[in-house]
Amino acid sequence: MDRRGQASRSASSFPFPQAAAPTSSRACSMGPSTTPASPLDSRAAACALEEMPQPDWERTLALNLTRAFLISRAAIGLMKRHRWGRSVNMASQSGRMYTGFGSACYAASKAGLIGFSRVLAGEVGADGITVNCVSPRRIKTAMAATFADESEVDRQYIARTPAGRVGYGEDVAAAVSFLVSDEASFITGAIIDVTGGFYMP
Repeated sequence: MDRRGQASRSASSFPFPQAAAPTSSRACSMGPSTTPASPLDSRAAACALEEMPQPDWERTLALNLTRAFLISRAAIGLMKRHRWGRSVNMASQSGRMYTGFGSACYAASKAGLIGFSRVLAGEVGADGITVNCVSPRRIKTAMAATFADESEVDRQYIARTPAGRVGYGEDVAAAVSFLVSDEASFITGAIIDVTGGFYMP
C-alpha cells in the first residue's frame, strides 16, 4: 500500500470525513514520517455546561482530539519502519489554563490532546519519533474573527502580553517548523507556548 493509500484509509475512518480529507492529503505531501499539524479547529458556541448540546461536545472532541488519535495511529507504523518521525499536535492555552466562560468542550479537547501527546511521546521515543504540542493563545485567525468583541479582546490581550502584540499564523508555523526539524530531535513530550509571554508556567 502506498502512502496515499494509507492516508485515504485513515480519512475514511473519521466521524467527520469531510474534515479529515484535507488533513490526510497534507500528510502525503509532507513525506513519509511527518504527521501534519492540525489545520482545522472547532470551538462550539460559548454556553454554560448545562446548556451545551451533546452534539456540540461530541463534534468538538472528534475534530480536536479523536482526529489526532486516528492520524497518529495511521502514521506511527510508517514512522517506526523509518526509525524517524515527527508529530506536532495543535493544542491551545484553553487546555492549559482557564480562558473564559463557556469553553468546557473546547478546553477538554485541548487538555486531552496534551495528555495524549505526552503519553504517545513516551511510547514511541525509542523509535526515533518525537511528539510535541504547540499551544497558542491569541492568534489572528478566522475563528478569532468570529467573536463580536474581537478588537476589545485584542486590546486586553496586548496589554497583558510582554511581546506587545497578538500572534499570527506565521508565529505558530515557525514553532511547528522547528519541531519537525532534525534540530529538535531531543525535544519530545513538550508543550511549546506561542503566546508572546502571556502565559509563563
